[in-house]
Amino acid sequence: MPAKSSPGTARKLPSIPGHELLGELARGGMGVIFKAKQLGLNRVVALKLIKPGLLSNPDVRRRFEQEVQSAALLNHPNFVMVFHTDLNAPIAYLSMEFVEGQDLSRIVAKVGGLPFETAVSYIIQAAEALQHASDKGMVHRDIKPSNLMISPSPLDSQNKWSPGTKPGRLKILDMGLARVQREENGQSELTQVGSFLGTPDYIAPEQADDPRNADTRSDLYSLGCTLHYLLTAQVPYPGGTLVQKIRKHHSGELPNTRPLRPDLPESLEKILRKLMAKDPDHRYQSPGDLVEALRGFLADPSKVPASTQPTGQAASSPAPPTTATTQAAGSTIVARLILAHGGEVTSLDLSPDGRNLVSGGSDETIRLWDAQTGRELIQFTPNEGPTLSLAYDPKGDRIASSGNRLFDDDMGVHFWDPRSGQESGRLSGYNRNVTCAAFHPDGTMLATGCEAPAGDPKGLVRLWSVGGRVAHVDLGRHAGKVNRLQFIGSGRVLLSAGDDGAVRQWDSVERLAKGGVAFKVGPVLALAYDATAKRIIAGGSGLQVRESAGQLHNVSGGRTVVRSLTVLPQSRLVLAGCQDGVLRVFSLLDFSMKKECPGHQGAVLGVTASKDEKFAWTSGADGSIRGWSLGS
Repeated sequence: MPAKSSPGTARKLPSIPGHELLGELARGGMGVIFKAKQLGLNRVVALKLIKPGLLSNPDVRRRFEQEVQSAALLNHPNFVMVFHTDLNAPIAYLSMEFVEGQDLSRIVAKVGGLPFETAVSYIIQAAEALQHASDKGMVHRDIKPSNLMISPSPLDSQNKWSPGTKPGRLKILDMGLARVQREENGQSELTQVGSFLGTPDYIAPEQADDPRNADTRSDLYSLGCTLHYLLTAQVPYPGGTLVQKIRKHHSGELPNTRPLRPDLPESLEKILRKLMAKDPDHRYQSPGDLVEALRGFLADPSKVPASTQPTGQAASSPAPPTTATTQAAGSTIVARLILAHGGEVTSLDLSPDGRNLVSGGSDETIRLWDAQTGRELIQFTPNEGPTLSLAYDPKGDRIASSGNRLFDDDMGVHFWDPRSGQESGRLSGYNRNVTCAAFHPDGTMLATGCEAPAGDPKGLVRLWSVGGRVAHVDLGRHAGKVNRLQFIGSGRVLLSAGDDGAVRQWDSVERLAKGGVAFKVGPVLALAYDATAKRIIAGGSGLQVRESAGQLHNVSGGRTVVRSLTVLPQSRLVLAGCQDGVLRVFSLLDFSMKKECPGHQGAVLGVTASKDEKFAWTSGADGSIRGWSLGS
């Protein structure tokens, strides 16, 4: 994977004795990986760094030590080699073999489902490595596309699939959750009863019940989930909460791959279904057995279609998104579907002219779409970390984004040019992640809200001047994370909503707090303003509207968790994106519910609407964007 670089000023990299850091490669739950030169041996390595202070947690330290010890047992061309570690350095690190390429999660997110031969080739390589690990008495316990690196990358410089390109060598990463089945020296204490280890989208049922139950067949189940993703560009059970995903892995019906991949050969479908059997005794009993079955599939070319392109990449422009019709409370609402991201679509915004949508996801990509056709226009690169917020400026000539970062130096706001997809600037100086952002109506100011990190339980509200000379002032704090921001009217008043259940008001001219109001929805996850009646609308564990005189209206009756809101002022309606995957439409006249629009297979995390109020778009935890034609 090419090292990431930042435009404009050079970024200060951490100092690691004996190494020269060359650039960032990737981020994960335990740290950041850099490309580096090991000075003593003059070789290029990958350095996995863990944030200072995290090793004070004994479990984290043991997990890091276990990764080194586990990797030391392995000597196979499909496993990344580990060279050295120093957990007592100011910044603890793990030195590993440097692999030039991209992981399968990113590859599939960019091009869609892979050709059958290519997907099967990758699974064979992974299975051969897992057989080696099994022979050593080891179980990986976190097999997933993002832990499978392909070198060299099969994508060209434009991130397009190159027909005829060899699949490349697969390397398994991250032994941080691995377990030696013949546990020694009390290692079993790392996996206590009731703990959860693995990734919900790919975890075997028995591993979810108790990580100590995981064996090689659990890795094969995860490999089956990975094969499903490689073929369809969708996880087996998209959307829903962690608990709902685990239930589906445990007792839900096996995912039907064929509607997503109609050309799937029956023989490969049978292999996939056996891999994902709920009962470990009904799966392949060893990775070697799987390799034999997959090689048998490849030996019969009559079962393999002639296609050499990924399913998500057309020869010319992509086809328009699919369209479905939903009956909603007596009205017909047309839902247009865009399979947008390889993970949750965490943020969504509409350009001021209504032509383009920008979306950000947990797959660490930001994408620009034609709002009418659903055609992807551009992908912004590099975006460092899962996206937390997006905001178009009022003129439409830049987009602000924030993401989930590990190190203080990385935390802040990125500006993007929507025409080129290139980064055009940054706002830094934070020691916590920026969770939300909003532009002033004239574009001269940007408000940001932040998380409440460990050791400081208050979320920060900061106001930037971005129209000329860049400067900022900290307005104040919430007692918890700041979730939403909105300028109202001419922009003098800024509203902020947080985990403390309050909506606070700030004067953006005098830079002063102007009071606040409490809601009874728990953490305020969604915020909107009814300018006509001067009402504040808050969503969380229910939906409430507060009049300027103080009267509080319960709109949804607490029937569902509201995650996103937008107001249609002319229609006197409010659109509420809900945790159960339904877009609900409420009247601002009598607060009755007018429509229910199901569609998403998981929480509706974002909602936006056109100025003429004829169309709305929602983004979901299922990785999709849906466009709705709002009928009468």
